[in-house]
Amino acid sequence: MNNNDTISREDRLAVVILAVTQSLLLLILHKTITHDAWPSGDWRWLFGFYSLVIGTPLFLYLGAQEWRDRANAWAAAGAALLLFVLGWHQGWLNSPDLEGAGREPGHLPGFILAGFIAIFILALYFRSWREYGRLDYALILDHAWRNALMLAFLGLFLGVFWLLLLLWAQLFDIIGIGFFKSLFDEPEFVYPVSGLVGGFGIGLIRLREAMIATVRRLCEVLIRALLPLAAFIVLLFLAALPFTGLQALWDTGFASALLLMLSLVLLFFFNAVAAESGQALGAKALRWIVTAALVLLPIAMAIALWSLGLRIGQYGITVDRAWALFIETFVALMAVAYAGAILLKRKLAFATFRRINLAWAAALAVTLILVNLPPLDFNGWSARSQLARLHDGKVQPADFDARYLRFGLGAYGVEALKQLQDSELAANNPVLRQRIDDALKAQYRWSPPEVDTNDLEVLRARYLPLAGTEIDDDFLRLVAEGEAERRFANCMQGAVHCVVGELTRSNQTFRFVISRTNAYTSQAWQQSGDSWRHIGSLRRFGCRDEESKREALRSVSHEYFVFTDGICLYQLQPLETLFTM
Repeated sequence: MNNNDTISREDRLAVVILAVTQSLLLLILHKTITHDAWPSGDWRWLFGFYSLVIGTPLFLYLGAQEWRDRANAWAAAGAALLLFVLGWHQGWLNSPDLEGAGREPGHLPGFILAGFIAIFILALYFRSWREYGRLDYALILDHAWRNALMLAFLGLFLGVFWLLLLLWAQLFDIIGIGFFKSLFDEPEFVYPVSGLVGGFGIGLIRLREAMIATVRRLCEVLIRALLPLAAFIVLLFLAALPFTGLQALWDTGFASALLLMLSLVLLFFFNAVAAESGQALGAKALRWIVTAALVLLPIAMAIALWSLGLRIGQYGITVDRAWALFIETFVALMAVAYAGAILLKRKLAFATFRRINLAWAAALAVTLILVNLPPLDFNGWSARSQLARLHDGKVQPADFDARYLRFGLGAYGVEALKQLQDSELAANNPVLRQRIDDALKAQYRWSPPEVDTNDLEVLRARYLPLAGTEIDDDFLRLVAEGEAERRFANCMQGAVHCVVGELTRSNQTFRFVISRTNAYTSQAWQQSGDSWRHIGSLRRFGCRDEESKREALRSVSHEYFVFTDGICLYQLQPLETLFTM
Protein backbone atom coordinates (compact mmCIF):
# COMPACT_ATOMS: atom_id res chain seq x y z
CA MET A 1 0.00 0.00 0.00
CA ASN A 2 1.32 3.44 -0.94
CA ASN A 3 2.12 5.72 1.98
CA ASN A 4 2.62 8.95 0.07
CA ASP A 5 -0.84 10.28 0.79
CA THR A 6 0.22 12.28 3.86
CA ILE A 7 -0.64 15.91 3.20
CA SER A 8 1.57 18.77 4.34
CA ARG A 9 0.36 21.85 6.18
CA GLU A 10 0.96 23.96 3.08
CA ASP A 11 -1.09 21.61 0.93
CA ARG A 12 -3.90 21.55 3.50
CA LEU A 13 -4.04 25.32 3.32
CA ALA A 14 -4.18 25.13 -0.49
CA VAL A 15 -7.12 22.71 -0.27
CA VAL A 16 -9.00 25.04 2.08
CA ILE A 17 -8.35 28.06 -0.16
CA LEU A 18 -9.53 26.14 -3.23
CA ALA A 19 -12.66 24.91 -1.43
CA VAL A 20 -13.58 28.39 -0.18
CA THR A 21 -12.97 29.88 -3.64
CA GLN A 22 -15.17 27.20 -5.16
CA SER A 23 -17.95 27.92 -2.67
CA LEU A 24 -17.79 31.67 -3.37
CA LEU A 25 -18.04 31.08 -7.12
CA LEU A 26 -21.06 28.81 -6.52
CA LEU A 27 -22.59 31.59 -4.41
CA ILE A 28 -22.14 34.05 -7.29
CA LEU A 29 -23.84 31.65 -9.70
CA HIS A 30 -26.65 31.16 -7.18
CA LYS A 31 -27.11 34.93 -6.95
CA THR A 32 -27.32 35.28 -10.73
CA ILE A 33 -30.30 32.91 -10.64
CA THR A 34 -32.10 34.61 -7.74
CA HIS A 35 -31.52 38.08 -9.24
CA ASP A 36 -32.26 36.96 -12.82
CA ALA A 37 -28.86 38.19 -14.00
CA TRP A 38 -26.51 36.82 -16.65
CA PRO A 39 -25.81 33.97 -17.16
CA SER A 40 -29.00 32.60 -15.56
CA GLY A 41 -31.03 33.57 -18.64
CA ASP A 42 -28.87 31.45 -20.94
CA TRP A 43 -28.62 27.88 -19.71
CA ARG A 44 -25.67 27.13 -21.99
CA TRP A 45 -23.44 29.59 -20.13
CA LEU A 46 -25.00 28.76 -16.76
CA PHE A 47 -24.50 25.01 -17.08
CA GLY A 48 -21.03 25.55 -18.51
CA PHE A 49 -19.95 27.64 -15.52
CA TYR A 50 -21.53 25.22 -13.03
CA SER A 51 -19.74 22.26 -14.63
CA LEU A 52 -16.44 24.13 -14.56
CA VAL A 53 -16.79 25.37 -10.96
CA ILE A 54 -17.88 22.01 -9.57
CA GLY A 55 -15.79 19.62 -11.67
CA THR A 56 -12.40 21.33 -11.84
CA PRO A 57 -11.80 21.54 -8.06
CA LEU A 58 -13.07 17.96 -7.73
CA PHE A 59 -10.42 16.85 -10.21
CA LEU A 60 -7.73 18.57 -8.09
CA TYR A 61 -9.04 17.18 -4.80
CA LEU A 62 -8.77 13.67 -6.22
CA GLY A 63 -5.73 13.97 -8.48
CA ALA A 64 -3.31 16.51 -6.98
CA GLN A 65 -0.53 15.25 -4.72
CA GLU A 66 2.02 18.08 -4.53
CA TRP A 67 0.05 21.28 -4.90
CA ARG A 68 3.12 23.26 -6.02
CA ASP A 69 3.40 21.00 -9.08
CA ARG A 70 2.80 23.14 -12.18
CA ALA A 71 1.30 20.15 -13.95
CA ASN A 72 -1.73 20.58 -11.68
CA ALA A 73 -2.46 23.95 -13.28
CA TRP A 74 -2.15 22.58 -16.83
CA ALA A 75 -4.32 19.56 -16.02
CA ALA A 76 -6.89 21.75 -14.27
CA ALA A 77 -7.01 24.10 -17.28
CA GLY A 78 -7.64 21.19 -19.64
CA ALA A 79 -10.30 19.76 -17.33
CA ALA A 80 -11.95 23.18 -17.00
CA LEU A 81 -12.18 23.62 -20.78
CA LEU A 82 -13.62 20.15 -21.28
CA LEU A 83 -16.11 20.57 -18.43
CA PHE A 84 -17.28 23.91 -19.77
CA VAL A 85 -17.92 22.40 -23.21
CA LEU A 86 -19.85 19.51 -21.64
CA GLY A 87 -21.89 21.90 -19.50
CA TRP A 88 -22.57 24.15 -22.50
CA HIS A 89 -24.00 21.19 -24.42
CA GLN A 90 -26.17 20.18 -21.44
CA GLY A 91 -27.45 23.75 -21.16
CA TRP A 92 -28.42 23.72 -24.84
CA LEU A 93 -30.03 20.29 -24.44
CA ASN A 94 -32.14 21.37 -21.45
CA SER A 95 -33.32 24.75 -22.75
CA PRO A 96 -35.04 24.36 -26.12
CA ASP A 97 -35.93 27.68 -27.74
CA LEU A 98 -39.72 27.59 -27.47
CA GLU A 99 -41.96 30.52 -26.66
CA GLY A 100 -43.40 30.12 -23.15
CA ALA A 101 -42.11 26.56 -22.81
CA GLY A 102 -41.53 25.17 -19.36
CA ARG A 103 -38.01 24.06 -18.53
CA GLU A 104 -37.51 20.67 -16.96
CA PRO A 105 -33.80 19.72 -16.75
CA GLY A 106 -34.47 16.00 -16.50
CA HIS A 107 -31.26 14.99 -18.28
CA LEU A 108 -28.94 16.12 -15.49
CA PRO A 109 -28.74 12.98 -13.26
CA GLY A 110 -27.14 10.88 -15.99
CA PHE A 111 -24.80 13.70 -16.96
CA ILE A 112 -23.73 14.31 -13.35
CA LEU A 113 -23.05 10.61 -12.70
CA ALA A 114 -21.16 10.18 -15.98
CA GLY A 115 -19.10 13.31 -15.31
CA PHE A 116 -18.24 12.19 -11.79
CA ILE A 117 -17.07 8.75 -12.93
CA ALA A 118 -14.98 10.25 -15.74
CA ILE A 119 -13.35 12.80 -13.39
CA PHE A 120 -12.69 10.09 -10.78
CA ILE A 121 -10.89 7.85 -13.29
CA LEU A 122 -8.93 10.62 -15.02
CA ALA A 123 -7.81 12.05 -11.67
CA LEU A 124 -6.44 8.64 -10.67
CA TYR A 125 -4.53 8.33 -13.93
CA PHE A 126 -3.15 11.85 -13.63
CA ARG A 127 -1.95 11.23 -10.08
CA SER A 128 -0.25 7.97 -10.99
CA TRP A 129 1.46 9.61 -13.94
CA ARG A 130 2.77 12.51 -11.82
CA GLU A 131 4.04 10.24 -9.05
CA TYR A 132 5.61 7.41 -11.06
CA GLY A 133 5.72 8.74 -14.62
CA ARG A 134 3.54 5.84 -15.72
CA LEU A 135 0.21 4.16 -15.00
CA ASP A 136 0.91 1.95 -12.01
CA TYR A 137 -2.04 -0.35 -11.33
CA ALA A 138 -1.29 -0.91 -7.64
CA LEU A 139 -1.01 2.84 -7.05
CA ILE A 140 -4.21 3.57 -8.98
CA LEU A 141 -6.12 0.91 -7.04
CA ASP A 142 -4.75 2.26 -3.76
CA HIS A 143 -5.76 5.83 -4.58
CA ALA A 144 -9.16 4.69 -5.84
CA TRP A 145 -9.87 3.27 -2.39
CA ARG A 146 -8.50 6.40 -0.70
CA ASN A 147 -10.52 8.80 -2.81
CA ALA A 148 -13.73 6.82 -2.49
CA LEU A 149 -13.38 6.57 1.30
CA MET A 150 -12.34 10.23 1.55
CA LEU A 151 -15.49 11.35 -0.27
CA ALA A 152 -17.64 9.08 1.87
CA PHE A 153 -16.15 10.42 5.11
CA LEU A 154 -16.34 13.98 3.80
CA GLY A 155 -20.04 13.59 3.06
CA LEU A 156 -20.58 12.19 6.56
CA PHE A 157 -18.56 15.03 8.10
CA LEU A 158 -20.52 17.74 6.27
CA GLY A 159 -23.82 16.05 7.04
CA VAL A 160 -23.15 15.88 10.77
CA PHE A 161 -21.87 19.47 10.75
CA TRP A 162 -25.09 20.80 9.24
CA LEU A 163 -27.22 18.63 11.52
CA LEU A 164 -25.49 20.25 14.50
CA LEU A 165 -26.14 23.71 13.08
CA LEU A 166 -29.77 22.77 12.54
CA LEU A 167 -30.01 21.63 16.15
CA TRP A 168 -28.36 24.88 17.23
CA ALA A 169 -30.86 26.97 15.24
CA GLN A 170 -33.89 25.04 16.47
CA LEU A 171 -32.88 25.23 20.13
CA PHE A 172 -32.44 29.00 20.03
CA ASP A 173 -35.60 29.45 17.97
CA ILE A 174 -37.59 27.70 20.72
CA ILE A 175 -36.52 30.31 23.28
CA GLY A 176 -37.34 33.18 20.94
CA ILE A 177 -33.94 33.85 19.37
CA GLY A 178 -34.45 33.42 15.63
CA PHE A 179 -31.19 35.04 14.56
CA PHE A 180 -29.30 31.79 14.09
CA LYS A 181 -32.12 30.12 12.13
CA SER A 182 -32.24 33.08 9.75
CA LEU A 183 -28.44 33.19 9.48
CA PHE A 184 -28.03 29.50 8.71
CA ASP A 185 -30.63 29.75 5.92
CA GLU A 186 -28.80 32.54 4.10
CA PRO A 187 -26.84 31.52 0.97
CA GLU A 188 -24.14 34.02 1.98
CA PHE A 189 -23.54 31.83 5.04
CA VAL A 190 -24.23 28.37 3.59
CA TYR A 191 -21.83 28.45 0.64
CA PRO A 192 -18.67 29.92 2.26
CA VAL A 193 -19.05 27.92 5.47
CA SER A 194 -19.63 24.67 3.54
CA GLY A 195 -16.50 25.37 1.49
CA LEU A 196 -14.42 26.18 4.57
CA VAL A 197 -15.61 23.10 6.48
CA GLY A 198 -15.28 20.87 3.41
CA GLY A 199 -11.70 21.98 2.71
CA PHE A 200 -10.80 21.53 6.36
CA GLY A 201 -12.44 18.08 6.31
CA ILE A 202 -10.43 16.93 3.27
CA GLY A 203 -7.15 17.90 4.94
CA LEU A 204 -8.20 16.29 8.19
CA ILE A 205 -9.18 13.02 6.55
CA ARG A 206 -6.02 12.80 4.43
CA LEU A 207 -3.94 13.24 7.56
CA ARG A 208 -5.51 10.10 9.04
CA GLU A 209 -3.63 7.60 6.88
CA ALA A 210 -4.04 4.75 9.36
CA MET A 211 -7.80 5.26 9.56
CA ILE A 212 -8.23 5.08 5.78
CA ALA A 213 -6.02 1.99 5.57
CA THR A 214 -7.99 0.28 8.36
CA VAL A 215 -11.34 0.95 6.73
CA ARG A 216 -10.03 -0.32 3.41
CA ARG A 217 -8.81 -3.55 4.98
CA LEU A 218 -12.17 -4.02 6.68
CA CYS A 219 -14.00 -3.54 3.38
CA GLU A 220 -11.69 -6.02 1.68
CA VAL A 221 -12.29 -8.62 4.41
CA LEU A 222 -16.07 -8.30 4.04
CA ILE A 223 -15.94 -8.41 0.24
CA ARG A 224 -13.57 -11.38 0.31
CA ALA A 225 -16.15 -13.27 2.37
CA LEU A 226 -18.92 -12.45 -0.11
CA LEU A 227 -17.00 -13.08 -3.35
CA PRO A 228 -17.46 -16.90 -3.37
CA LEU A 229 -21.18 -16.44 -2.71
CA ALA A 230 -21.54 -14.07 -5.66
CA ALA A 231 -19.64 -16.51 -7.89
CA PHE A 232 -21.76 -19.43 -6.68
CA ILE A 233 -24.98 -17.53 -7.47
CA VAL A 234 -23.79 -16.92 -11.02
CA LEU A 235 -22.96 -20.60 -11.51
CA LEU A 236 -26.21 -21.84 -9.96
CA PHE A 237 -28.32 -19.43 -12.01
CA LEU A 238 -26.68 -20.39 -15.31
CA ALA A 239 -26.98 -24.07 -14.44
CA ALA A 240 -30.72 -23.68 -13.83
CA LEU A 241 -31.50 -21.89 -17.11
CA PRO A 242 -31.43 -25.02 -19.36
CA PHE A 243 -34.19 -26.51 -17.20
CA THR A 244 -36.34 -23.39 -16.74
CA GLY A 245 -35.90 -21.68 -20.10
CA LEU A 246 -35.64 -17.98 -20.78
CA GLN A 247 -39.32 -17.11 -21.07
CA ALA A 248 -39.65 -16.47 -17.34
CA LEU A 249 -36.84 -13.92 -17.64
CA TRP A 250 -38.51 -12.13 -20.56
CA ASP A 251 -41.81 -12.00 -18.66
CA THR A 252 -40.29 -9.98 -15.81
CA GLY A 253 -39.49 -6.97 -17.98
CA PHE A 254 -36.33 -6.30 -15.99
CA ALA A 255 -34.27 -9.43 -16.59
CA SER A 256 -31.54 -7.36 -18.23
CA ALA A 257 -31.14 -5.20 -15.13
CA LEU A 258 -30.97 -8.22 -12.80
CA LEU A 259 -28.30 -9.95 -14.84
CA LEU A 260 -26.32 -6.74 -15.18
CA MET A 261 -26.43 -6.20 -11.42
CA LEU A 262 -25.26 -9.75 -10.74
CA SER A 263 -22.37 -9.40 -13.21
CA LEU A 264 -21.32 -6.04 -11.78
CA VAL A 265 -21.28 -7.41 -8.25
CA LEU A 266 -19.07 -10.34 -9.24
CA LEU A 267 -16.61 -8.19 -11.20
CA PHE A 268 -16.45 -5.52 -8.50
CA PHE A 269 -15.92 -8.02 -5.70
CA PHE A 270 -13.24 -9.85 -7.68
CA ASN A 271 -11.32 -6.68 -8.53
CA ALA A 272 -11.71 -5.25 -5.04
CA VAL A 273 -9.85 -8.11 -3.36
CA ALA A 274 -8.24 -10.35 -5.99
CA ALA A 275 -7.17 -8.45 -9.11
CA GLU A 276 -4.03 -7.08 -7.47
CA SER A 277 -2.98 -10.42 -5.96
CA GLY A 278 -4.46 -13.88 -6.29
CA GLN A 279 -3.62 -14.70 -2.68
CA ALA A 280 -6.85 -13.04 -1.54
CA LEU A 281 -8.92 -15.87 -3.01
CA GLY A 282 -7.80 -18.33 -0.36
CA ALA A 283 -8.61 -22.01 -0.70
CA LYS A 284 -8.28 -23.87 -3.98
CA ALA A 285 -11.98 -24.80 -4.04
CA LEU A 286 -12.98 -21.15 -3.76
CA ARG A 287 -10.52 -20.27 -6.51
CA TRP A 288 -12.19 -22.81 -8.81
CA ILE A 289 -15.66 -21.43 -8.08
CA VAL A 290 -14.57 -17.88 -8.84
CA THR A 291 -12.68 -18.99 -11.97
CA ALA A 292 -15.67 -20.91 -13.31
CA ALA A 293 -18.00 -17.97 -12.66
CA LEU A 294 -15.69 -15.59 -14.53
CA VAL A 295 -15.40 -17.96 -17.49
CA LEU A 296 -19.19 -18.33 -17.75
CA LEU A 297 -20.01 -14.70 -17.02
CA PRO A 298 -20.13 -13.74 -20.75
CA ILE A 299 -23.13 -16.07 -21.06
CA ALA A 300 -25.02 -14.08 -18.44
CA MET A 301 -24.14 -10.82 -20.17
CA ALA A 302 -25.16 -12.24 -23.56
CA ILE A 303 -28.58 -13.05 -22.10
CA ALA A 304 -28.80 -9.54 -20.63
CA LEU A 305 -27.97 -7.97 -24.01
CA TRP A 306 -30.45 -10.28 -25.72
CA SER A 307 -33.19 -9.22 -23.31
CA LEU A 308 -32.41 -5.56 -23.84
CA GLY A 309 -32.27 -6.08 -27.60
CA LEU A 310 -35.80 -7.52 -27.54
CA ARG A 311 -37.08 -4.41 -25.73
CA ILE A 312 -35.31 -2.11 -28.17
CA GLY A 313 -36.73 -4.06 -31.10
CA GLN A 314 -40.25 -3.71 -29.68
CA TYR A 315 -40.18 -0.08 -28.52
CA GLY A 316 -37.11 1.52 -30.07
CA ILE A 317 -34.24 3.38 -28.47
CA THR A 318 -34.92 5.63 -25.48
CA VAL A 319 -32.36 7.42 -23.34
CA ASP A 320 -32.78 4.86 -20.54
CA ARG A 321 -32.31 1.94 -22.92
CA ALA A 322 -29.32 3.65 -24.53
CA TRP A 323 -27.65 3.99 -21.13
CA ALA A 324 -28.52 0.37 -20.33
CA LEU A 325 -26.98 -0.74 -23.64
CA PHE A 326 -23.89 1.35 -22.93
CA ILE A 327 -23.37 -0.16 -19.45
CA GLU A 328 -24.10 -3.71 -20.53
CA THR A 329 -21.73 -3.44 -23.49
CA PHE A 330 -18.86 -2.28 -21.28
CA VAL A 331 -19.52 -4.96 -18.67
CA ALA A 332 -19.83 -7.61 -21.39
CA LEU A 333 -16.50 -6.55 -22.95
CA MET A 334 -14.82 -6.82 -19.57
CA ALA A 335 -16.39 -10.24 -18.94
CA VAL A 336 -15.28 -11.51 -22.36
CA ALA A 337 -11.75 -10.18 -21.83
CA TYR A 338 -11.49 -11.88 -18.44
CA ALA A 339 -12.88 -15.17 -19.73
CA GLY A 340 -10.57 -15.07 -22.74
CA ALA A 341 -7.51 -14.41 -20.57
CA ILE A 342 -8.39 -17.31 -18.27
CA LEU A 343 -8.95 -19.73 -21.13
CA LEU A 344 -5.76 -18.73 -22.91
CA LYS A 345 -3.59 -18.82 -19.78
CA ARG A 346 -5.54 -21.72 -18.21
CA LYS A 347 -5.42 -19.91 -14.91
CA LEU A 348 -6.32 -16.61 -13.25
CA ALA A 349 -3.97 -14.31 -15.15
CA PHE A 350 -3.72 -11.42 -12.72
CA ALA A 351 -1.12 -9.48 -14.72
CA THR A 352 -3.42 -9.62 -17.73
CA PHE A 353 -6.40 -8.58 -15.60
CA ARG A 354 -4.52 -5.48 -14.48
CA ARG A 355 -3.83 -4.46 -18.06
CA ILE A 356 -7.46 -5.11 -18.98
CA ASN A 357 -8.65 -2.97 -16.08
CA LEU A 358 -6.41 -0.05 -17.01
CA ALA A 359 -7.52 -0.07 -20.65
CA TRP A 360 -11.17 -0.64 -19.72
CA ALA A 361 -11.26 2.25 -17.23
CA ALA A 362 -9.60 4.64 -19.69
CA ALA A 363 -12.04 3.66 -22.44
CA LEU A 364 -14.95 4.08 -20.03
CA ALA A 365 -13.87 7.60 -19.01
CA VAL A 366 -13.37 8.73 -22.61
CA THR A 367 -16.63 7.20 -23.81
CA LEU A 368 -18.60 8.75 -20.93
CA ILE A 369 -17.38 12.12 -22.14
CA LEU A 370 -18.15 11.42 -25.80
CA VAL A 371 -21.73 10.26 -25.21
CA ASN A 372 -22.47 13.60 -23.55
CA LEU A 373 -21.44 15.46 -26.69
CA PRO A 374 -22.83 15.50 -30.23
CA PRO A 375 -23.07 13.43 -32.35
CA LEU A 376 -23.08 10.52 -29.87
CA ASP A 377 -25.51 12.08 -27.37
CA PHE A 378 -28.11 9.48 -26.41
CA ASN A 379 -30.92 12.05 -26.64
CA GLY A 380 -30.23 12.65 -30.33
CA TRP A 381 -29.88 8.92 -30.92
CA SER A 382 -33.25 8.30 -29.24
CA ALA A 383 -34.97 11.06 -31.24
CA ARG A 384 -33.73 9.56 -34.51
CA SER A 385 -34.86 6.08 -33.43
CA GLN A 386 -38.37 7.21 -32.52
CA LEU A 387 -38.80 9.07 -35.83
CA ALA A 388 -37.50 6.07 -37.77
CA ARG A 389 -40.07 3.80 -36.10
CA LEU A 390 -42.83 6.23 -37.06
CA HIS A 391 -41.72 6.48 -40.70
CA ASP A 392 -41.27 2.70 -40.95
CA GLY A 393 -44.79 2.05 -39.65
CA LYS A 394 -43.61 0.26 -36.51
CA VAL A 395 -45.60 2.76 -34.42
CA GLN A 396 -48.91 4.24 -35.54
CA PRO A 397 -49.37 8.04 -35.64
CA ALA A 398 -52.08 7.84 -32.98
CA ASP A 399 -49.66 6.00 -30.67
CA PHE A 400 -46.67 8.27 -31.32
CA ASP A 401 -45.48 9.71 -28.00
CA ALA A 402 -44.69 13.25 -29.10
CA ARG A 403 -44.46 14.50 -25.54
CA TYR A 404 -41.60 12.10 -24.82
CA LEU A 405 -39.61 13.76 -27.58
CA ARG A 406 -40.58 17.24 -26.35
CA PHE A 407 -39.78 16.70 -22.66
CA GLY A 408 -37.70 13.53 -22.60
CA LEU A 409 -35.17 14.35 -25.31
CA GLY A 410 -34.66 18.08 -24.84
CA ALA A 411 -33.56 20.19 -27.78
CA TYR A 412 -33.02 17.11 -29.95
CA GLY A 413 -36.65 16.12 -29.45
CA VAL A 414 -37.90 19.63 -30.16
CA GLU A 415 -35.92 19.83 -33.39
CA ALA A 416 -37.23 16.41 -34.43
CA LEU A 417 -40.83 17.44 -33.74
CA LYS A 418 -40.44 20.65 -35.75
CA GLN A 419 -39.07 18.68 -38.71
CA LEU A 420 -41.87 16.15 -38.40
CA GLN A 421 -44.44 18.97 -38.15
CA ASP A 422 -43.42 20.18 -41.62
CA SER A 423 -43.26 16.71 -43.14
CA GLU A 424 -45.68 15.16 -45.61
CA LEU A 425 -46.50 12.44 -43.07
CA ALA A 426 -47.91 14.99 -40.60
CA ALA A 427 -49.70 16.89 -43.38
CA ASN A 428 -51.57 13.71 -44.40
CA ASN A 429 -52.35 12.56 -40.85
CA PRO A 430 -54.42 14.94 -38.68
CA VAL A 431 -54.03 12.78 -35.57
CA LEU A 432 -50.24 12.93 -35.78
CA ARG A 433 -50.36 16.65 -36.50
CA GLN A 434 -52.55 17.21 -33.44
CA ARG A 435 -50.19 15.25 -31.19
CA ILE A 436 -47.17 17.20 -32.43
CA ASP A 437 -48.92 20.56 -31.99
CA ASP A 438 -50.05 19.56 -28.51
CA ALA A 439 -46.53 18.53 -27.49
CA LEU A 440 -44.94 21.73 -28.78
CA LYS A 441 -47.52 23.91 -27.03
CA ALA A 442 -47.41 22.08 -23.69
CA GLN A 443 -45.47 23.72 -20.87
CA TYR A 444 -45.06 20.51 -18.89
CA ARG A 445 -45.09 16.88 -19.85
CA TRP A 446 -48.22 15.91 -17.90
CA SER A 447 -50.22 19.10 -18.39
CA PRO A 448 -53.65 18.57 -20.05
CA PRO A 449 -53.57 19.02 -23.82
CA GLU A 450 -55.19 21.89 -25.67
CA VAL A 451 -57.90 20.17 -27.68
CA ASP A 452 -59.13 21.67 -30.92
CA THR A 453 -62.82 20.68 -30.74
CA ASN A 454 -63.44 22.06 -34.22
CA ASP A 455 -61.24 19.46 -35.90
CA LEU A 456 -63.67 16.55 -35.97
CA GLU A 457 -61.30 14.36 -37.96
CA VAL A 458 -58.70 14.54 -35.19
CA LEU A 459 -61.29 13.98 -32.45
CA ARG A 460 -62.95 11.01 -34.16
CA ALA A 461 -59.63 9.23 -34.54
CA ARG A 462 -59.20 9.22 -30.75
CA TYR A 463 -62.27 7.02 -30.13
CA LEU A 464 -62.96 3.47 -31.27
CA PRO A 465 -66.70 2.73 -31.55
CA LEU A 466 -67.88 -0.72 -30.59
CA ALA A 467 -70.29 -2.68 -32.78
CA GLY A 468 -73.66 -0.97 -33.01
CA THR A 469 -72.35 2.45 -31.92
CA GLU A 470 -72.07 5.49 -34.17
CA ILE A 471 -70.42 8.60 -32.75
CA ASP A 472 -72.23 11.74 -33.90
CA ASP A 473 -70.45 15.08 -34.18
CA ASP A 474 -72.27 16.76 -31.28
CA PHE A 475 -71.39 13.97 -28.88
CA LEU A 476 -67.82 14.00 -30.11
CA ARG A 477 -67.46 17.71 -29.31
CA LEU A 478 -69.17 17.29 -25.96
CA VAL A 479 -66.84 14.48 -24.86
CA ALA A 480 -63.74 16.27 -26.14
CA GLU A 481 -64.58 19.43 -24.20
CA GLY A 482 -65.04 17.39 -21.04
CA GLU A 483 -61.76 15.60 -21.66
CA ALA A 484 -59.92 18.91 -22.03
CA GLU A 485 -61.22 20.12 -18.67
CA ARG A 486 -60.14 17.06 -16.71
CA ARG A 487 -56.68 16.51 -15.30
CA PHE A 488 -56.34 13.02 -16.77
CA ALA A 489 -57.39 13.67 -20.35
CA ASN A 490 -55.96 10.40 -21.54
CA CYS A 491 -58.37 10.01 -24.45
CA MET A 492 -56.73 13.04 -26.02
CA GLN A 493 -53.09 12.38 -25.21
CA GLY A 494 -52.80 8.69 -24.43
CA ALA A 495 -51.00 6.26 -26.69
CA VAL A 496 -54.17 4.10 -26.90
CA HIS A 497 -57.60 5.09 -28.11
CA CYS A 498 -60.64 5.23 -25.84
CA VAL A 499 -63.58 2.96 -26.63
CA VAL A 500 -67.18 4.19 -27.05
CA GLY A 501 -70.14 1.87 -26.65
CA GLU A 502 -73.91 2.15 -26.23
CA LEU A 503 -76.35 0.26 -24.02
CA THR A 504 -80.16 0.53 -24.00
CA ARG A 505 -82.08 -0.14 -20.80
CA SER A 506 -85.71 0.64 -19.97
CA ASN A 507 -86.04 2.58 -23.23
CA GLN A 508 -83.14 4.80 -22.19
CA THR A 509 -79.91 5.04 -24.16
CA PHE A 510 -76.60 5.23 -22.33
CA ARG A 511 -73.24 5.85 -23.90
CA PHE A 512 -69.93 5.02 -22.23
CA VAL A 513 -66.46 6.37 -23.00
CA ILE A 514 -64.16 3.62 -21.75
CA SER A 515 -60.46 4.26 -21.22
CA ARG A 516 -58.21 1.36 -22.07
CA THR A 517 -55.38 2.66 -19.89
CA ASN A 518 -56.88 4.49 -16.90
CA ALA A 519 -59.68 2.91 -14.87
CA TYR A 520 -60.53 6.21 -13.18
CA THR A 521 -61.36 8.24 -16.31
CA SER A 522 -64.06 6.10 -17.98
CA GLN A 523 -67.23 8.19 -18.17
CA ALA A 524 -70.98 7.58 -18.60
CA TRP A 525 -73.56 9.64 -20.50
CA GLN A 526 -77.36 9.43 -20.87
CA GLN A 527 -79.38 10.61 -23.83
CA SER A 528 -81.85 13.33 -22.96
CA GLY A 529 -83.92 14.34 -25.98
CA ASP A 530 -81.54 15.43 -28.69
CA SER A 531 -78.61 15.97 -26.28
CA TRP A 532 -76.44 14.03 -23.87
CA ARG A 533 -75.80 14.64 -20.20
CA HIS A 534 -72.91 13.38 -18.11
CA ILE A 535 -74.22 11.09 -15.37
CA GLY A 536 -71.15 9.55 -13.74
CA SER A 537 -68.08 7.36 -14.09
CA LEU A 538 -67.40 3.65 -14.35
CA ARG A 539 -65.85 1.19 -11.97
CA ARG A 540 -63.83 -1.43 -13.82
CA PHE A 541 -63.08 -4.95 -12.57
CA GLY A 542 -62.82 -8.57 -13.70
CA CYS A 543 -60.64 -7.81 -16.74
CA ARG A 544 -59.20 -10.46 -19.01
CA ASP A 545 -56.43 -10.09 -21.59
CA GLU A 546 -56.42 -6.51 -22.89
CA GLU A 547 -55.47 -7.76 -26.35
CA SER A 548 -58.74 -9.68 -26.67
CA LYS A 549 -61.37 -8.44 -29.10
CA ARG A 550 -63.94 -6.15 -27.53
CA GLU A 551 -67.63 -6.90 -28.20
CA ALA A 552 -70.78 -4.80 -28.19
CA LEU A 553 -71.84 -3.86 -24.66
CA ARG A 554 -74.31 -6.17 -22.98
CA SER A 555 -75.95 -6.07 -19.57
CA VAL A 556 -74.86 -8.46 -16.83
CA SER A 557 -76.87 -7.20 -13.85
CA HIS A 558 -79.93 -4.98 -14.32
CA GLU A 559 -80.23 -4.22 -10.62
CA TYR A 560 -76.66 -2.98 -10.11
CA PHE A 561 -76.14 -1.63 -13.64
CA VAL A 562 -73.24 -3.93 -14.42
CA PHE A 563 -72.29 -4.58 -18.03
CA THR A 564 -69.39 -5.96 -20.06
CA ASP A 565 -67.59 -5.47 -23.36
CA GLY A 566 -66.29 -9.04 -23.43
CA ILE A 567 -63.04 -8.08 -21.69
CA CYS A 568 -63.94 -6.22 -18.49
CA LEU A 569 -66.92 -5.80 -16.22
CA TYR A 570 -68.11 -2.25 -15.55
CA GLN A 571 -70.43 -0.80 -12.94
CA LEU A 572 -71.98 2.63 -13.24
CA GLN A 573 -71.05 5.05 -10.45
CA PRO A 574 -73.75 7.73 -10.85
CA LEU A 575 -73.38 11.39 -9.98
CA GLU A 576 -77.13 11.57 -9.21
CA THR A 577 -80.07 9.23 -8.92
CA LEU A 578 -82.69 11.26 -10.82
CA PHE A 579 -82.67 9.21 -14.00
CA THR A 580 -84.41 6.07 -15.10
CA MET A 581 -82.45 2.88 -14.48
